[in-house]
Amino acid sequence: MMANNESSSFGIRLSNAEEVYRRIKEHVRSSLRSLVLETLTTASNNDMNASESDSDEIILSEELHKEETGYLGVHIVLLPPSMSDTTSGGGGGIATLIPPSLHAHLRQHKRQIQQAAGRILNPRKRFRGNDPTLKQGGDPRSNLELRVRRGECRIGEEQGHHNGAKRRCLDTDKNIEGEKKIVANHELHEWNMIVSWLEKNTVLQWLEKASSLVGSKDGNDHSEELTTWFRQLRQSGNCPTQQSKNQHCSIHTAAWRRPFYIQGTYTKSRRDISQTPFYVPSTASSKPINDKSNNDATATNKNANTKPNAMVRKGVSSVEDEICPPIARIACGGISTQNNERPTPSNNNDSQQQVVVDGGEKGAVVYGLCKFHASGREDMDVRMLLPPPSIAEVSAKSDISITGRPFVCEVFDAHKMPSNSDLKKVVKTINCQEEETTAKSIASCVESMTKEVEMDEKGWPQTLVLPHRYHGSNPNGVGVSSPLKLVPSSAFSGLQSETEEKVKYYGCLCWTSVAISSDEELVRKLGCSHWNEEGERDTTKKKASSCIIYPLEIKQSTPLRVLHRRSSDIRTRYILGLSACRIDEHWFRLRMSTSAGTYVKEFVHGDCGRSYPSIGSMLGGRTDITELDCEGIAV
Repeated sequence: MMANNESSSFGIRLSNAEEVYRRIKEHVRSSLRSLVLETLTTASNNDMNASESDSDEIILSEELHKEETGYLGVHIVLLPPSMSDTTSGGGGGIATLIPPSLHAHLRQHKRQIQQAAGRILNPRKRFRGNDPTLKQGGDPRSNLELRVRRGECRIGEEQGHHNGAKRRCLDTDKNIEGEKKIVANHELHEWNMIVSWLEKNTVLQWLEKASSLVGSKDGNDHSEELTTWFRQLRQSGNCPTQQSKNQHCSIHTAAWRRPFYIQGTYTKSRRDISQTPFYVPSTASSKPINDKSNNDATATNKNANTKPNAMVRKGVSSVEDEICPPIARIACGGISTQNNERPTPSNNNDSQQQVVVDGGEKGAVVYGLCKFHASGREDMDVRMLLPPPSIAEVSAKSDISITGRPFVCEVFDAHKMPSNSDLKKVVKTINCQEEETTAKSIASCVESMTKEVEMDEKGWPQTLVLPHRYHGSNPNGVGVSSPLKLVPSSAFSGLQSETEEKVKYYGCLCWTSVAISSDEELVRKLGCSHWNEEGERDTTKKKASSCIIYPLEIKQSTPLRVLHRRSSDIRTRYILGLSACRIDEHWFRLRMSTSAGTYVKEFVHGDCGRSYPSIGSMLGGRTDITELDCEGIAV
């Protein structure tokens, strides 16, 4: 594009277009890097001085440092000075900012550039549906650029309305010169937008075209033109005029915290708590409720207006609503909203899943969020408990750890990194415990509750949950293990990949139309172990009885209850162990260990023959399940 001796004087080697673009970008970065580092160092020293009294240190492992877990990121948008009407007379201002060849290239592709900018300013909706919960997505860098672009467009629209009013006055006065000036200012604003947001592909196309014409015989050699333009920029930088002193670059910055991961396990001791906020379309007899983490859902429901596409929330709360807000508020000092596509004022509410955000938009996509991930899920009416003593023995005698359901919270754009004491406070807040429950207090509670089954007012049996089978004393039934800990991203990526390899333990309360006279008859028909003998079976100690048929291979078609959202298929699953206990002639309890992905409810009642063999087919009569508990997951 220009001679090497000319380019070397400006510190640029114009070997190809990509190299030119990279060198220009690196030059701008190096000019800002020292300023950014100095600012961040000052801010970091101020933070350290403010927290000298706090002896609780945040210690990250080498692996977490390698992944830059929780590190701060900074993005800077540097825009050139805007061209004013005083600098643009006859197009001279544009030629000062950009070379004539680039100006011609932009004029030639102006429509395509504006169409591309329109697609950026109005991105397509990334999530469909009417789910009012917030969705995590986007990127703080693109969000910053989008906000700046929209701000400039808004200013341009305001100027356009103002100029329109002026134009009407000028038309009455027949001031043609003034009208031309207004049109020129409107075009100038368009050129400011184009020049300020030159896309990389546009610049590379121009550089490729300009470099291909160097030395050509058609007389369009731009090397001298570009050399002159670089020299003018260098001279204007060294000897600024009064006009250039009044022009300043526009600098916009965004700072955010990179995501980090908090791991733990949870239990759920109620049958009206979903894992995540659960919404269904409203009906004529129901009203929508707001997405708030409170227990008075009925009161909120009364104040809501029924709409055709409204959604109704099921359950009094969710595991996510009980875990994520305390983590965000206590451990992370809050979640920033300034890097969203549309920044929202910060609030101190416990619930992070607000229904109406970003100017009234439901289910908006935000960047800053505490995102909940679990290893599988249980239905709303299924409790998630710790293993009973007979199964806990399996964990004690082997390397297998049987716990509650593992989860990982992925935290985006937190105000601070959590310390160990912060995580301990979170556990106490979620579990609603002032002090940690001791083994002695748990033992006393177990002694006072010897019954595991009692009859309800209808005469149906129901199982009771002993205090040692769940964490804490949260009134909504959700508890977490202690301690919570910071983990690398591999723990999150392996959360779902390892789900299909886990062994899961379940407890069931069942009814059958066939009369059962004794435990021996029940055990014989099912070919299983006696109650509380799972430990012997799970540790592969062979029993003398020859009637035990487990592990048992079963074939399960996609259940009818989920066929509307899952593909129809026949899956092979395994019942690894089974024990049974008779309650009366028609009621009995089951405890089983299964391979991951087993539909336990369908294994009991048979799902109209779609799951075989089943408990119903073994007993030879109609069988149904009234209660189901997940009693531990082997990790």
